[in-house]
Amino acid sequence: MSHCSELKLLNGLGVQVVVVVSLFGTNVAQIVASASDAYYLNDTNSLDKRQLGIVFGALMQLSVLLPTLRHFRFINIFGLVGTTYTAWYIVVAAAMHGIAPNAGQRTATSMRNFYNGFAVIMSAFGGHANAIEIMDSMFVPEGYTRVYGWSFLYIFSLTLPHSTAVQLAWPDQALHNGNVYGILPLTLAKQLSIYLMLVHQLIAFCLYSAPLYYMCEKALRVHTKPIYIRVLARLPVSLSVAAFAVAFPFYGTINAVVASITSPLVAFAFPAAAYSWLHRTTARQQACVRPPPRWVGGKQLQQIQGLSLTMPYDSIHIELRHVSSNMDNNNSCLHTHLNHMS
Repeated sequence: MSHCSELKLLNGLGVQVVVVVSLFGTNVAQIVASASDAYYLNDTNSLDKRQLGIVFGALMQLSVLLPTLRHFRFINIFGLVGTTYTAWYIVVAAAMHGIAPNAGQRTATSMRNFYNGFAVIMSAFGGHANAIEIMDSMFVPEGYTRVYGWSFLYIFSLTLPHSTAVQLAWPDQALHNGNVYGILPLTLAKQLSIYLMLVHQLIAFCLYSAPLYYMCEKALRVHTKPIYIRVLARLPVSLSVAAFAVAFPFYGTINAVVASITSPLVAFAFPAAAYSWLHRTTARQQACVRPPPRWVGGKQLQQIQGLSLTMPYDSIHIELRHVSSNMDNNNSCLHTHLNHMS
């Protein structure tokens, strides 16, 4: 095997490892987020967040019964309705609360907070349009670019208004509370939003776990077998995700670590590197099926790619340097909460 072939093989394995880590961490976050959301359904809870994590971890095991992503388009639309309602409910609640004094003048208190925010933004705008689901569900590949573009714009309308509104209305509370439901007052609209988001998170778990299931099936060479055989190959994946979520029910830390390690790579660095490698020669650039927009020049494109290739190291270095102290703080808070519940 030539040096070039070995390099390509290593890069392919590296990409798969990062994608697996990204999907695994995202699925863990869905279970932890579901438990956290359900915790705020009322003021008195008979179950703590870890016990709720066990309940939702068991519920998420139903995802192994889904043959392909094409089999739940209707329920996926229902999930989009839930997220849209929640986003604009938060905007209305923040508007009714009003803008906090000097809210617009707040800045990141540390480089770690800056990179956390940067990584979360890249995670939202780089992955939430969900190219995997769009590609698998689409029967007309020629329309992929148009559909992805519209979905990307939808994500902008979904994430920017309500996140900006929360930061303006409750800047101090948002800094120390990882779940917006812990800030919002308990109302019927909030409870409806929580129920809709629980459905959405179940759907999201199905979306992000499907590629892991497919990879596991392919590795065990059962991907062409009937679904009742493939379920047995999927269960170890879903059970390990649930076990990790119950063992480490810390949404903020999990989200920050996964986003800092994988989001810059998956959303920006890998696509930029793959595009540059594929069109590295003049002949391939001239034969490009879909060339870059005219307003993107070579120099600007190189600058964007350079930023995307250097950001992963910076965000990983800063986040991992603080994750140990974060885990200690989260464990202390968890023990205090458990003692209080007992």
